[in-house]
Amino acid sequence: MSEQHKLLEWMYACDEKQVAIASVIHVEGSAYRHQGAQMIIGAKGNCSGMISGGCLEEDLMIRARSAIQTMTSTIVNYDMRAEDDLGWGKGAGCNGKVYVSIEPMDLNHEKTRDIMAEALRHVQKGETLFRVAGLDDPVTKSPDYYFSSGKGLTEESTALDDDIIRSFQDQRKAPVFLTSSAYDRVLVERIEPKPVVYVFGAGMDAEPLVKHLGSLEFNPVVVDTVKERLNEEIFPEAAGFRWLTPDDFFQVETMPEGSYALVMTHKFQDDLIILNELVKKQKQLAYIGVLGPKKRTRRLLSSGRIPNAVHSPVGLDIGAEGAEEIAISIVAELIQVRRQQRVLTNSEKAVM
Repeated sequence: MSEQHKLLEWMYACDEKQVAIASVIHVEGSAYRHQGAQMIIGAKGNCSGMISGGCLEEDLMIRARSAIQTMTSTIVNYDMRAEDDLGWGKGAGCNGKVYVSIEPMDLNHEKTRDIMAEALRHVQKGETLFRVAGLDDPVTKSPDYYFSSGKGLTEESTALDDDIIRSFQDQRKAPVFLTSSAYDRVLVERIEPKPVVYVFGAGMDAEPLVKHLGSLEFNPVVVDTVKERLNEEIFPEAAGFRWLTPDDFFQVETMPEGSYALVMTHKFQDDLIILNELVKKQKQLAYIGVLGPKKRTRRLLSSGRIPNAVHSPVGLDIGAEGAEEIAISIVAELIQVRRQQRVLTNSEKAVM
């Protein structure tokens, strides 16, 4: 998940020497966050991420400090269903029971930084990684292990048990607990790269859109024929630029599987070429959105019919007006699509 990607970056860049990773591994009933949510807590008190709406974090920070001091991992469950203070002490009444693993990590370990740097390089290239963390000695005091497509990124990780390696073949599991002949409990989680969003059109209305996309764990790539608009001064949150005509773009660009595409050049002929090419790739794309009314979108399509894969008009219907509000409606729809995909891939529950 992109959240794990962000937390991996935070750990690599932070000045904390020891941290604890809190992971939601199982939820019974309803909760603020779902299975897979994570938070990192440093020994100095720095933290990144949240696993609830704020009702668990205070207790987690206390438990995290204890885990760091003893370098011992643990699993804690929070029963949020009680409306009084007889449960775990908060009386939140959220109708759910949340299981959280807390695993300490020594960032001073001689190989930890190298392993994390290698993992970041792979995920930034668009690869999906899997992290293996042992929750019992002797793994607890060692660095985590990262895999790409079942292949270990380090020599040490390739020596892990065969049953752990085989678990990577089922990408729907995230995160899960496994047992192996080597270790009693092993946490396996998936780390996905940030999804690429191709923004076709570098007009002024794209500026707030790219800003929000970049701040919400998307990688926006701006495509336009006007070179003067393609720069970091105008689009500081952009992950890349493509100074190409629509025909040239589809000849030279390989769009990663699961990419998002937004058509908003405001040029009918350019939009026509772009949209019809995107429709050809609809099975490999996570989202295709077209700015403007349905009537215009139908005119753009050679078939005159809008496929189910095409969102027109783009964005959630929140009555948005102006570039800022329209950008928010578009990003909200992309978040909705991303969450729906996560529900599909995480349909299997963690093994307790």
